[in-house]
Amino acid sequence: MEWVIFNTYAVGLSYAAEDVALTGVIADSVLGLRGSFIQAQLAGTPGFPQQAGFDQAAISAKVGVWRAEASRLDPESRFRAGFEGTPILQIGGLADPQCAGNRDPLPEAEADGFENNCAWMAQPIEDLIQDLGPGHLHAVAMFEGEGHVPTVNPGDSHDVVDAFIDLAISKELALPFVDSTVDPGAGPGSGSSSSALSSRPTLLTVNVALCTLLSWG
Repeated sequence: MEWVIFNTYAVGLSYAAEDVALTGVIADSVLGLRGSFIQAQLAGTPGFPQQAGFDQAAISAKVGVWRAEASRLDPESRFRAGFEGTPILQIGGLADPQCAGNRDPLPEAEADGFENNCAWMAQPIEDLIQDLGPGHLHAVAMFEGEGHVPTVNPGDSHDVVDAFIDLAISKELALPFVDSTVDPGAGPGSGSSSSALSSRPTLLTVNVALCTLLSWG
């Protein structure tokens, strides 16, 4: 298994492993396993982001557990196992050169009835999310004409992010990083601790270029 994992998803799962359910995770790329297949097929092709000599195995060795097949930490494996602890929104562009959205479909994509490589890459995750049924907030959003990291530019992706944040906050029952014994409404001078002020939702940027993590803190 070869794939690229971005910071925000890894942070979200790391907290989940410690029984801390973040309010939500927003990944500004779709983390589909087929993405690595596409890269392996097209690396070295003129104009493709991965040049000749691109070494998936070397990346796996550097990244470690997050790319190890036995770990099954990728979104597809986690969703297949029924993971619902932290809502995860993945955003991608259908013209993203990283998944060859700006190229003719690969034979494998055409064989599955797809005319766009990025749509083909995202399809297994979308199906797994659908199979989870109602009651979770996981989502994948792919945008026509958008390239890599769609939210860098104003557009429909911003509306999807805003809607996801509003929904995630509305569903939040517990504040992961706030002392539940402190009155969030208590202000300075009323005996409150600083954690009372942190009960407001905060958008924390983990890596501006790649991802955003929505949490309380």
